[in-house]
Amino acid sequence: MEPRKWFSLLAILGCFVFFASRDTPIRDTGREESPDEVLIAMVQALERGDVQALKECFGGDLRRRLEDLLARDSAPWLSEWLRRRGSAVKGLAILDQEELGPDQVRVLTETVYNDRNTRQSFLLERENGSWRVTQSDFEMVSDWENDFGKSIREVER
Repeated sequence: MEPRKWFSLLAILGCFVFFASRDTPIRDTGREESPDEVLIAMVQALERGDVQALKECFGGDLRRRLEDLLARDSAPWLSEWLRRRGSAVKGLAILDQEELGPDQVRVLTETVYNDRNTRQSFLLERENGSWRVTQSDFEMVSDWENDFGKSIREVER
């Protein structure tokens, strides 16, 4: 089979897994969530506008930045912003996962939107026994610095 067909098949399978699991939030089963499950929980939290659940997906500097954002901006506005951003996501495909050590993994994904697909990488690290996103080039994360350095009036324009 051609590499393009394999990629298409993997993307479709990833989207299917995402849509099948996104209506059911991941539950605490007493076992450690996998890095993939953390990313799915992140997208679910975005879609619901659930700021606290989103915060639980992040660690390190990204978590501190989100906490600073929460301290600075109103939660209702932030929740609505997350819902708006999350509703644009139509699917998330996990393309590759590279173990960098016992407590560090890099996950490559493709996010599907109505008008485009984008690729991202996420560095997840084990913090206190749980996987957390500590670095990412995901546009939603980079928007924390772009949109949240501005007043609400500037962003809404």
